[in-house]
Amino acid sequence: IKIKKEKGIEEERKLIEETEHTYKDKLDKAEQEKLSQLEKINTLKEKRITEENEARRKLDKIHKNKIAEVERDRSNRLEEARKIIEKKLKEEEKNRRLKEEQERKEKADETRKIQIEEVNKAKEIEKENLKKIEERMFNKPPEEERISNNPSEEEKKDNN
Repeated sequence: IKIKKEKGIEEERKLIEETEHTYKDKLDKAEQEKLSQLEKINTLKEKRITEENEARRKLDKIHKNKIAEVERDRSNRLEEARKIIEKKLKEEEKNRRLKEEQERKEKADETRKIQIEEVNKAKEIEKENLKKIEERMFNKPPEEERISNNPSEEEKKDNN
């Protein structure tokens, strides 16, 4: 009985050891599976972080490109506006000079007309004076002609 009892205890101990061994193997296996799953999770996390960082970099690059494009566009528009303003200023300056030149020409024409009129008036006056002189000469009696040919004493003094 004792041997049977010892045998039973021995079998029970072996069974317990086997059960513990099986349990330990399953626990180890489960632990390995758990570690494997955690490794996969960490790999996926790193992959996701890398993808997110890449996506951020791409978005930043796109954003920077858009900003640069907007700045170039703004700069181009400012340059274009500057050119238009310069062109307008040159045109205004040209128009101002043309206007001044036109005004000078008009003044010169007016002055020239006035001078021509004065010359014509002077010629008219001269003609009238010549006519008067001729009339006097034709209408003068011969004595007066002699007197006019012989200057008086006062005229001689004036000439000297």
